[in-house]
Parts: sequence; structure tokens; C-alpha cells
Amino acid sequence: MTQGERSFLKAAFHGVVAEELLAEFPQLPEEQAPEVARMLEVLETLAEQGTQPEPKLDGELPEGWLEAVAEAGIFGTLIPTEHGGLGLGRLADARVHEALGRLDPALAITVGAHSGLAATALTRAGTDSQRARLLPALARGERLAAFALTEPGMGSDAAATETLAQLATDGGGYELNGHKIWVTNGGRADVFVVFARTTRSDTDRKPALTAFLVERAPGVEVGPEITKVGVRGASTTSLRLDAARVPADALLGALGRGFKVAVEALNEGRIQVAARCLGVARRALERATERALSRHAFGRPLAGFQMIQERLAEQAAQVYALESMCTMTAGLADTGMPDYSLESAACKVFGSETALAVTDAALRIAAGVGYVEGQGWERAVRDARADLLLEGTNEVMRAFIALSGMRSPGAEMEAVERAMREPIKGFGVLSDFALSRARAVLGRERLSVAHALLKREAVHLEEAISSLGSAADRLLRRYGSAIAEEQMILGRVADAAIQIWALAATLSRTTAALNRRGEGGAARELSLAANFGAIAHRRIQHALSHLDDETDALRVHVADELCRAGGRLPPLP
Repeated sequence: MTQGERSFLKAAFHGVVAEELLAEFPQLPEEQAPEVARMLEVLETLAEQGTQPEPKLDGELPEGWLEAVAEAGIFGTLIPTEHGGLGLGRLADARVHEALGRLDPALAITVGAHSGLAATALTRAGTDSQRARLLPALARGERLAAFALTEPGMGSDAAATETLAQLATDGGGYELNGHKIWVTNGGRADVFVVFARTTRSDTDRKPALTAFLVERAPGVEVGPEITKVGVRGASTTSLRLDAARVPADALLGALGRGFKVAVEALNEGRIQVAARCLGVARRALERATERALSRHAFGRPLAGFQMIQERLAEQAAQVYALESMCTMTAGLADTGMPDYSLESAACKVFGSETALAVTDAALRIAAGVGYVEGQGWERAVRDARADLLLEGTNEVMRAFIALSGMRSPGAEMEAVERAMREPIKGFGVLSDFALSRARAVLGRERLSVAHALLKREAVHLEEAISSLGSAADRLLRRYGSAIAEEQMILGRVADAAIQIWALAATLSRTTAALNRRGEGGAARELSLAANFGAIAHRRIQHALSHLDDETDALRVHVADELCRAGGRLPPLP
């Protein structure tokens, strides 16, 4: 892989430990710390009002919350200062989104759809005129924005978009027709980033997806609030475009480059998802611990029983790892690293599944009271489920991580094959390949930046990366491009990669703590890292040792039979 595409996980798919990316654990820049502290204080003030009752109607947030968030500048954390925003980095933004998630994930989703998706798309792809006209009001929260990508029957397949944008017959811009669903902020927004085809779906041509800035006007119809299981305070609607006219300068980015606009915004959004999941998980862990200490059985607190201790310890390790990888990913993005798509996707999957696991564990520790409405335990579980779906379902994210990770090794393999046909011209390629093969034979890559007290965990990481690189090589040789259809295998590859990034970030963080405070001062961090290291090692080994599971074909057969039977099992004999 080239230096320009350097990414820790992309390097790991080559079997390479990109330890230079772990050498410095990110710290919040001193000049941004006061702004972050001020915003966190505002959110803490809202939290001090006590747990707010769940809204009776979807799309309702507690009175005054949106106004307080807007006044604090939270809608404009990522918007550049020249356009009225705070111009903060991703790490600062992640800290704020953690606090938002802790306060109310519905509020965090509202801010995230506005700033992480829509405003990010406008900031990155917009013209000077578009940014000057819209971003100041978006930064102040005077106008809210939404991101309209998903459609009925489309799922996560952007190529299946049916919304069509055609040049208006009078030459005055574009006319949009189509139907969008699951539009977060739909009921509140008056600016929509809409993705539409600019080639007809009835042609054989590859669809050209284009992004447009659409404002409320005739032909733009927002549907009623969708009743959801959780995060009810977030507004979620459909959006119908019926001969909606937009001017030519509503084009966001280049014609036919809408997929790039969407992907870049989603990469940012996934860091925010992980950060708000961290806030949710941290709050649930604190509540579970309080409950385990205060509730007694058989003459002692629940916290004195090993089964409860095991649950608390595992969830604490998960939350510690999640905070580490959120910080690491946001910090690397702030350095200008050109590609952190795999790391942000890994954060999103790990974060959403950790939030669900921790809220569920908290409910179980709460026991009967956890199953009662109004106490917050069951609501936290329902709220946490939303992030398994938002910004790409976790199933799609796993396929993305595995396929994107193996793309570069696959391209290298093709280059080697071409070079072998013309060995003189391809001498450099063959030499590089020979060196990489020699390294693989002679031994694994070494991690030298981890603290000596983390030697065992560092060895586990080295072994895992070596195994991932070997697995990618073996799978590409066996399946070639057909690996895209082996989704059970892809899921296991992605699970290993996700745990590798979580472990790498955890080692970087714990090393920084040990270097700064010594073994005595960082004893808790050391224990948490060792605990998570054992968990991650077990998960990685399981994932990579079961890549070629002989029961995969059986599972496909059973699922096919079940579908043919309409979901019904055979009757009793």
C-alpha cells in the first residue's frame, strides 16, 4: 500500500503493524479545551434538570433543549469559523457528542444528522456561494438540516436510488421526483441534502448519483412523524419530491459524484455515532454499578457476587476500549489522515454493539425494576438499538470493512500477476512482493511503541495482524472477486479487524497513561487493558480460526428451506 493511503486497518490487512499511528495517543488541543468545557457545562446543566419523561409523540424534545444547544454553538462545532461555526476538530466534536449521548441519544441524533451529515456534506462539497449562504444559519441553529439518502426498497444499496433529477424543460435548474424515507430531522429541517439519480433507472448505464441542496418549497412534502420504538425525541419522517424545482446552483458537488459526497459525510457521521454510543454506555455502566452496590441479596450487595462482577468487568473493559478507539479515530482524522473510513466504520459497529450490550446488562442487573416503564432502564435499551441501523447497518458495515480492507491486497496481487507476465518491466513490483513474502515467512511484524507492561497484549496484537494479513491473502487467492458473495466469511474477517483496532487503540491509550503516571498511577488503566486484551484475543482467535466453517453451506440450505416454507418449521412427528 502507498503512504498516501496509510490507514492502520488497511495496513493490518497487509499483515503490517502501522505502529507510527499509535505512537502518540491524541489529546484535545489546548486552544479548543475552553470551548469544549463551556459546551459540556451547558449539557450538564440540562442533565441536572433530571431524567426527562419519554416524549408521548415522536419528534418532541424537552422544552428549551434545542434553543440551549443552539445558543451554545453545538450545531456548529465542525463548521469553519469563517462561516459562523466554531471550527473545532473531530476529537472536540466527539467529546461533545459523548455528552449529548449521555444526556439523550435522541438529542445527539438530531445534532448529528444536522452537523455530522448535512452540514459536513455542504462544508466539504459546497461552493463558496452555497457555504456563505447556508452555513452561518446552520451553525447558529436558526435553520436545521437533514440528510435524505434512503428510499423504500433501497436499503443500503445506493445504486438502487429511484429519485430522479432531470434538467427542467425551460433550462432553469433541475426537477426532482421521488420518495425518501427515514429522514432524521425531517420534521424540523428546512434544508435537505437530497441524493438523486441523474441517469434514468431504465437504462443499462451505471447510475450517476448526484447530491442537491433542497429547501422547503412547492413540490417538497414532508411526511408525518414515524412512530419509533426508541429515540422518540428525534424527528424521523419521509420526504416526497413531486416535480420539485431547484436552481442549477443547488447542485452539491460535481454532477454524478453524489456517492463521494455521501461517503465522506457518513465517515464523519460514524465517529459521532460511536461517540454518542460511548455516552450511552458510560451512563448505563454507572447506573448498573450504583444498582449493584445498593441492591442486596443474601445479606450482601449484588456487587459482591462473581456473576455480577464478571458482567461489570466485561462491560467496563468494553467501554474503556470504545473510548480509546473513538479518541484514536477522531484524533487521526484531525491530523489530516486522508482515509480513516475503516477505522470510523469499526468504531460505529463496536460502539453501537457495546452500547446495546451495556444497556442490556444494566437492565438485567436492575432486575424487575429494569423492566418497568419510567425508570429509564428499558428505554436505554430501546434507544441503543437505533444505532445498529443508523449511518449504515452493522451487517453492511462488516461487509464494507472486510471488502475495503482486502481491496488493496487484491490490487497488489493483480499487479504481481501482471508483473510476472512482463518481469523486466515489473521488476520493482516483484521485488516489493518478494520482500513482503519474506517478512511473512521470517516472522510477524513487531510493535515497539507499547509499554513493556503491555507486552502480552502487544504480542496478541502482533499475532492478530499477522493472522489477518495471511487470511486476506488466502481468501483472495481462493475466491478472487467472488469473495464478495461469501458474506459469512466477510463478517468474521470484519469482526477480527474491529477487535484489532479496538485493541490497538487501547494499547496506545494505556501506554500513554503509564508513561505519564507510572504503574501505580495507571493501575486501573492497566487492569482494564489486560481485561480487554484477553477479551479481544479470544474474539479474534475465534473469528479467524472459523473462517472456513463447514456449516456455512448448511446454514444457507436451512435458510433457503425456511424461506420456501414461509418461515414455518416442520410439524411435530
